[in-house]
Amino acid sequence: MFEYDRGDAGKFAHQATSASVRVFCVAALALVISIIGAEAKKKPDPVEQPILDSRDGEPLTLVISLRDQKMDIYRGITLVTTTKVSTGTPIYPTKAGIFSILEKQRYHHSNMYSAAPMPWMQRLTWSGTALHGGIVPGYPASHGCIRLPFSFAPKLFEVTTGGENVVVAHDRPVPVLIEHPVLFQPIPPASVIAAKQNASVSDQSVDTSESITNETATKAINDSLADPSNKSSSALTTDHILADHRSLAPLRILVTRQTERDRIIDVQYQLASMGYLTPQKFTGKLGPETVTAIKAFQTANGMPDTGTFDNNLAKRIYKVAGKEEPPEGHLFVRQQLRPVFDAPIAFKNPNQPLGTHLFTALFAAGDSKSRWLAISLQGDDAARVLDRIEIPADMRKEIAEKLTPGSSLIVADKSINSAILPEGADFLVSANDTQVVAEKSEGKPKPAQVAQARTKRSDTPARRNTFARRDILARSNSTTRTNARRNTFARINPWDQRIYGFNNDPEAYRPRMFFRWRWRQCGGMAC
Repeated sequence: MFEYDRGDAGKFAHQATSASVRVFCVAALALVISIIGAEAKKKPDPVEQPILDSRDGEPLTLVISLRDQKMDIYRGITLVTTTKVSTGTPIYPTKAGIFSILEKQRYHHSNMYSAAPMPWMQRLTWSGTALHGGIVPGYPASHGCIRLPFSFAPKLFEVTTGGENVVVAHDRPVPVLIEHPVLFQPIPPASVIAAKQNASVSDQSVDTSESITNETATKAINDSLADPSNKSSSALTTDHILADHRSLAPLRILVTRQTERDRIIDVQYQLASMGYLTPQKFTGKLGPETVTAIKAFQTANGMPDTGTFDNNLAKRIYKVAGKEEPPEGHLFVRQQLRPVFDAPIAFKNPNQPLGTHLFTALFAAGDSKSRWLAISLQGDDAARVLDRIEIPADMRKEIAEKLTPGSSLIVADKSINSAILPEGADFLVSANDTQVVAEKSEGKPKPAQVAQARTKRSDTPARRNTFARRDILARSNSTTRTNARRNTFARINPWDQRIYGFNNDPEAYRPRMFFRWRWRQCGGMAC
């Protein structure tokens, strides 16, 4: 009886101890959960913390280093913040050059790569290059886009407004202030000048002067409409009046070399002026109509009617038209993704390369003096390059009257289809094609090795005998299929196993007990 009671007492004590341990574990778990919840509340949401960007009056510039896999964000010449990025691999490279943000979408999927998600997308080109949130492993891993950390992409998305300059460089350039007579200075509108002149006058005098200014402006408009040739110096010209209502969007100015397409376009206009072509907006394409016009010109001027375009033909056309050949350079101006005007310009020492440079105007609306900052991707010193650019005075005046805060000047040897850019597109300026990329850390396959493994897979015996193996596997029983499958994965290149997550373990493909019975019981599905 005593043993029985002692046994019951021990059993009861054991149960009580187990219950106490359970209660203690539950309490500890609840305490841990509460602590984690409190810490989570203390830790701010990275999306809710915006980028500290206090200098809203100056333009934003994004500078991306392919070598360092970093992106520096500048407001004027002030470094706002820095983040790591992941650019394109050697197979799908990210081109170095100067771009601008063309479009922004919170939710976007790739149109080229299996509808891959691209959250917080900011488009740089219409051909597959953008900033977006993604996995940033610390080395180039994208298909040409510039991946941002998921915690940083929404912050940048909130700061940008579209149209910001994006510099993709091999190194890590830093913007610096520069002064040069070639850089444009703004001409404020007439209303701003009048307001500054009357700032020290009393309120009544200001009202009177404003009414006089309005009457003068109205009279100038009426006079110009009645007689366009009337350009009295005592009255405001129509150009100055229209300048009051000009767009405040930044100008995009490009100085580059004349391309073959630019030369063909100019020749087409010359042929149209001589009656060989129908006047139209030419695109530099040598279509049937242009070929026919060239043949007609060659026949009329005693040349073989080949219909081909070359330098000798261009020189002859300019000579017959009584025009001088255009210089080596060309200047393009765009605003709000639309063309404004373009014209040929000259270079000193045109055989020397220009490099790739970005100049950005820093001034407020109404100022008559602008500071400029320069970023050089490659090539000579920015000031020396500006020394070689010759822009006519009338063109400089026209640009100065349209110059707005945040306007930019790009100087580059190479641009893509700048003469025929449609509305909604912007300049694509590429730097040197030789790409310098950061390498992975030790222990991971390098992008070049991964690409080499992918390329050479077709040369392996396993790939050459793929279809033969499929026929054998289809005619074999389950055991033979399992063994063949094991041998197939054993022959796959080790790099492929790492890429696709294969675990080359023979035990993973061993025959399962009662496999056929389980397969039937589960309705033909693995269970």
